[in-house]
Amino acid sequence: MVYSLGTVKSERVYHLKLGVTSSIRKLYVKEGQEVKEGSDLLYTDTGTLFKAPFSGTVTTLPYQEGEVVMPGTPILTIMDLKRTYILLSLDQDSVLRMRPGQRAELSFETIRGNKLTGKIDRVYPSDGQFYVTVDVDSMPEGVLPEMTADVAVEVAKKEKALLVPVKSIIKGRIHLIRSGKKLWVDAKVGAVDGEWCEVLENSVLESDSILMNGNR
Repeated sequence: MVYSLGTVKSERVYHLKLGVTSSIRKLYVKEGQEVKEGSDLLYTDTGTLFKAPFSGTVTTLPYQEGEVVMPGTPILTIMDLKRTYILLSLDQDSVLRMRPGQRAELSFETIRGNKLTGKIDRVYPSDGQFYVTVDVDSMPEGVLPEMTADVAVEVAKKEKALLVPVKSIIKGRIHLIRSGKKLWVDAKVGAVDGEWCEVLENSVLESDSILMNGNR
């Protein structure tokens, strides 16, 4: 399993920006207001009427009527609060084990005891970071973008896997007792789950005793 803290994101986000310096003549919406696709948003002194590109909620609107807005400055933001997903930011070792379709379990701190399920949709890099998106099978009512959830992704599920403590692996080797003799063996590691990891290719046998700090 790979564990991470995920953030709820909206699938559709619209940032309204102007191409030229303009004054807001008329605002038709307020922050927090739900809007329908095609409904009026604002009218500027250049004679341009802006409309909502999709149905959603106005999440930011820092301007008032009569104010001047510079080019490229966001005037308002609309989010679709009904179409959301979970975004994970992972380190390189963890993201290498991610594959689209892998199952995930999620839980929100305020909804403890209600385990949610989902699956990996996308794995991609951006600006030196590694991201994974999780589609949730049924997002609980009231969950909003930027809320966080604990996420566990099942990256490997094997029957009768041989596990050893992660701390027993020192520079890629394991100290153990085999047939009454102490020896070091190369550790060929598979899946890692918290404090335990899978060993592969019979590098460690079930009959071996693992030595940690000189003790079994």
